[in-house]
Amino acid sequence: CLGDDIPFLTVTVSNASTETVDWYDVPSGGAPLFNPSVIKTQYKPVAASVTTVYYAQAKFIQNGNCISARTAVTLKVDQPATAFAGQNGSICSDETVMLNGVIGGTAGSGAWSAQPLGGAFSPNSSFLTAQQYAPPNNFLNGNITLTLTAFPLQPSVCPSVSDQLILSVKQTPTITLIQQNCEPDLDHY
Repeated sequence: CLGDDIPFLTVTVSNASTETVDWYDVPSGGAPLFNPSVIKTQYKPVAASVTTVYYAQAKFIQNGNCISARTAVTLKVDQPATAFAGQNGSICSDETVMLNGVIGGTAGSGAWSAQPLGGAFSPNSSFLTAQQYAPPNNFLNGNITLTLTAFPLQPSVCPSVSDQLILSVKQTPTITLIQQNCEPDLDHY
């Protein structure tokens, strides 16, 4: 996954005591890549931001003119998934909030979740844009963390990623009418 430690690329030779390996970034010609590894059947690229093909070529230690055909070794670099849940917001306890989550990179799908648990995603928690969320009926005041998780397309070595927004829920104000006795003419209290 882009940003992870770069692994060693490894090949084997028929006889490690009489053969060594040179590494190249072209299928023919070119100069061998600098390889500080003591084990010449391994090569660790210095940087990798995209999938890259390297080439290993075996040769005899005593006679460097006897060489094998180059063998392609691919370093696959998966791009990570991205998730953006949106900006924090606030609503009254009897309202819903419109969510417009965005996933990107190599994300193939995403899903919403809420903490504390409860509430309702409409049409469902896997629908990312124009998604409505209503807090649980008994949740009158406090914060709910809404998390959008993006899952990378498979096969991928990249993990899923999440982004959160905080939804502040305020209790809906209410009016209570106090019973008053009216005067017989109903003009005043």
